[in-house]
Amino acid sequence: MPHVALVVPAIGREGITKQVANQIKVLQQENIDVFLIVLTIYNSAVMAEFGVRLSEHNVIELQQPAPYLSVQALLKSYSTIRPVLKFLKRNKVSMVVAHAAYAHFVMRLAKAVGYLSRYPFILHQHFHGLQYAQFPVNSLRRFIVNKLNQILAKLFDDSHIYISKAVKADVEENLVRIKKQGILYNPIDTEQALAESKEVNILLAAYREAFVIVLPGRLDHNKGQLFFARVLEQFLRQREIRIGKLMVLIVGSGEIESELEAEIAESNVLQHYVRLVGELPNINLRYLLHLAHLVVVPSFVEGFSFVALESLAAGKMLLVSDAGGLKEVVTDGKTGFVFKAGDKRDCLAKLNYIYENRDKELINRAKIEQDLKLKFSYEQHKRDFLQHVYSISVK
Repeated sequence: MPHVALVVPAIGREGITKQVANQIKVLQQENIDVFLIVLTIYNSAVMAEFGVRLSEHNVIELQQPAPYLSVQALLKSYSTIRPVLKFLKRNKVSMVVAHAAYAHFVMRLAKAVGYLSRYPFILHQHFHGLQYAQFPVNSLRRFIVNKLNQILAKLFDDSHIYISKAVKADVEENLVRIKKQGILYNPIDTEQALAESKEVNILLAAYREAFVIVLPGRLDHNKGQLFFARVLEQFLRQREIRIGKLMVLIVGSGEIESELEAEIAESNVLQHYVRLVGELPNINLRYLLHLAHLVVVPSFVEGFSFVALESLAAGKMLLVSDAGGLKEVVTDGKTGFVFKAGDKRDCLAKLNYIYENRDKELINRAKIEQDLKLKFSYEQHKRDFLQHVYSISVK
């Protein structure tokens, strides 16, 4: 088997890192030498949380200023090509799996330069987000960047992997459609043991009588936390729920943290029912999801949502928007409840229904088990990933 390098913009507590960690484990289980190229910052502690161990000689951290593809990143990306190719050549890597738009662009350039220096390699592009829904081609700069990407993709991409049908449609409509492609849902390892967390137990100690709602994920306008806070305020004003009987825990960090703090502090209702928890290690987050009564994912833009999948595996009630790939994870009325993204009335109605019937069995456990086994299992992901990657490489 050829040596494989995975390329990622950053390693942190988000869905892409979980997917990269899963794929590293898949490859290592097959005794394949795996290498990791991180364009910005590599957090080895986070990888360890997901059970991944890599020698420092198998990792290169390029410390670029930002993990997103932008005009500034485009102009600076050429400086990464030399160290990337040097790393690939030194480790005899002949196959690359690149994750997310910035890594896609860098590796297309690297492959172009590699051809000129007679060092070709197979390039699989793994798409995670609805990048065009989030960053539409609505300016001359973005048009030029996207046109360049289209040309490079046609020339140098050997295959495309998508985490959902929604992501596939987004890429095909706005970038390019190539012959070799496939949808590979993020997996969940249902055999992974759940570890009790002292930190989470302490966190929940004050809310033993509360209906606990958890909003996990990066704090970002596209993730919808501010939207849900405003829906929640309306819900609480209608219900007049006694303090201590309901608690909303917002887990994560990000650019809108201060905005959320201000929204909560300025509301004489929300300040009694909402708490910003900050980031949690994945093992603690899984335990918190296990103890929650309801998990909410109110995104405006979402390629898939790993936290929704983790919540399904924990057997939790889910309330999610219909953004992107979320409706491929949750079946409305069966495995959870789905509202129209950005629709306060619809979200409020579903929230009211769930709360009014909180003592009833509202989800189909058999359907959840079926989805986890047939669509989102780790073993299925492993088989599909290896088949996709190595079917391309065999000549």
